[in-house]
Amino acid sequence: MAEDRRRDPASAGSGINRTSARRVLTAAFTAALAGALMLVLGGVLLAKGGAEGWWALAIAGGAACAIGCWIGYETTKEHFQALDRLRGFAVAMRAAGGGVSLGGPPVGDMESAALRDAMIDALSARDMQRTAGDNRLAAILANLPDAVVVVTARGQVSLLNGPAKRLLGADRAALGTSLFDAISRDSLIAAWNDARRIARPVQARLNLAEGGNVPATVADLGPQAGALIVIAAPDAPSVKATLDHDLSLHEAPPVAPPPTRSTALDELPLAALDTETTGLVPVADRIVSLGGVRLHGATIYRATALDRLVRPGVPVPPRASAIHGLTDAMLADAQAFPAHLEALQSLIDGAVPVGHNIGFDMAIIDAECRRAAIAWTPPAYTLCTLRLAAALDPQEENLDLEAVAVRHGLDPLGRHSALGDSLLTAALWQRMLPRLHERGIATLGQALDFAQTATRVIALQKTAGW
Repeated sequence: MAEDRRRDPASAGSGINRTSARRVLTAAFTAALAGALMLVLGGVLLAKGGAEGWWALAIAGGAACAIGCWIGYETTKEHFQALDRLRGFAVAMRAAGGGVSLGGPPVGDMESAALRDAMIDALSARDMQRTAGDNRLAAILANLPDAVVVVTARGQVSLLNGPAKRLLGADRAALGTSLFDAISRDSLIAAWNDARRIARPVQARLNLAEGGNVPATVADLGPQAGALIVIAAPDAPSVKATLDHDLSLHEAPPVAPPPTRSTALDELPLAALDTETTGLVPVADRIVSLGGVRLHGATIYRATALDRLVRPGVPVPPRASAIHGLTDAMLADAQAFPAHLEALQSLIDGAVPVGHNIGFDMAIIDAECRRAAIAWTPPAYTLCTLRLAAALDPQEENLDLEAVAVRHGLDPLGRHSALGDSLLTAALWQRMLPRLHERGIATLGQALDFAQTATRVIALQKTAGW
């Protein structure tokens, strides 16, 4: 990430003490009207020969009129800018699955703030209603006395309750780990294949990695959907009712043809990408961390997340460590960039990289490949959320990732790590997509052309060297 390090990353939020646009406009209108009446009165005096009275009233009336009109214009402009932010926020949230930030988009007057708060209350109520059923189901699974485990098609743990953690060992079975670290692959695969073949759950004895075996019920969840394992534990001591789950681990991006300018945005394979570096000069500075995640249209596939520390081969300057928190000691055991290229290439192959100032990330990856004498072909297309933000909201001055995310209803917690920034960028793209559709932008080519309208940002990027 580059752009937000050249600017103060402070939020674009408004002050705590907001004014009432209605009261300010009323005062401005009153001042302008009083000034106009003074001008009329001065004209009457002039007609009657009162020249001195005319000039005095003309000066006072002109000043009152000018001040009132200027205050009215500025207040109206700021008010409509706030309304435009709220409109964009509403369009983005209409298609979002939930998760608004606590503050929402920044606004400056009381009326806009009241409207924003009402919108957030409505969205929060929607989110609570959607999650109520999930929470009840989670509570049921957490309180079951039997050990319950769900795995992906690759054997990756996506759900387990307290008895499962006690039986299998929290050091062996945890979210995102392979269940084959806790249960013998052969015994589980054999039962899983039987369940798939007869299309119903089967009873089996599963061999534990630490020795012994346990009776279990194994059910196939469908093609490439994973399996459910229930291990009866009637005599097990009571454990705390807990449930760890991330069912998004089951999701995988669909196979898609190589993207072209005519590819619909809703069907576009993307890779949100971010790098943390030792500085902002691609030809001289080095990568210290890589992060990314795949998308297809507006869907984020968190199971594809890439999160790698990279040994830069040079000392990390304190000013860079102050931003991303990575030090020489933390990177001492990491592998150099060439060891991570295959994983990076796997993430972006067949996809359009998207990032906030993605040109910087592409430039420093290219520089790392040249330095290591590695053949590297940059992707044919990239999408820059910084350019898109500037094109969507040309009136906004603060375009760093954090400020743009807040305006789109996102909480920027977890910034300044490569994976954190790439996940935030992915969510930002998710919120931008319906706004692009609203503008009639439906294909990759149209999005690229629209991004080119951000001429001021493009000029700054070219000056910076990417």
